[in-house]
Amino acid sequence: MMNKNEIHFYYNREKRLEKASQRVRDLYETQPRRRFAFFSSLTDTKPKAFTFIAIVIMSLMILFVTYLVPDSSTRLGKNEISISVMRYNDSSFIVLKKKALRSAKTGIVDVVITPKGAAQENGKTLVKRQIVFDKSETEEFRWNVPIDAPEFVFYLQLGDEQTVIHAASQ
Repeated sequence: MMNKNEIHFYYNREKRLEKASQRVRDLYETQPRRRFAFFSSLTDTKPKAFTFIAIVIMSLMILFVTYLVPDSSTRLGKNEISISVMRYNDSSFIVLKKKALRSAKTGIVDVVITPKGAAQENGKTLVKRQIVFDKSETEEFRWNVPIDAPEFVFYLQLGDEQTVIHAASQ
C-alpha cells in the first residue's frame, strides 16, 4: 500500500507518443547524422544567407576598387613615378615620388599640372615646373599649387619620352 508522503507517477512514454502528433513522434525517432557542409551552414537560414551575400558583395567591391581603378603611377625613362595630391583650403599639395629602376634615365623633367577637364583661363589653371632626376635610387619632389580641384592631370616629359598621369585629390 502507498504512503501518503510518497508520490507516484503514472508515466508511459509509448502511450504518450501514441497520442502525440506525427511531428513529435518524428523527433523521437533516431535520424542519421548529417555531414557538415561549409556552404550550407553559411546559407541554411535567410539571415545567414543575407550576411553571406553581403560579405561576398563587399569583397568584390574591394577587389574592384583595388585592382580595376587606375592608380596615379607610371614609368618614365625607366623611372617608376607616383603622384599623390592633398587639398588644403584653396590650394593643393602635390608629392611626386621617383624610384629609379635599372639603367634609369636622368635629366630635366618638364611637368605640367592642370585640373582635369579645366578650360584654359589666361594660364591660371596651368602650372609648369621643372625638376631634375639624378642617379639617386629614390627622390621626392613637393609643390604647393594655387588650384583647388578634385582631380589633376600631370604631363611629364624626360628627353623625348612623355607620359600622362591622372591623380585624384585626397
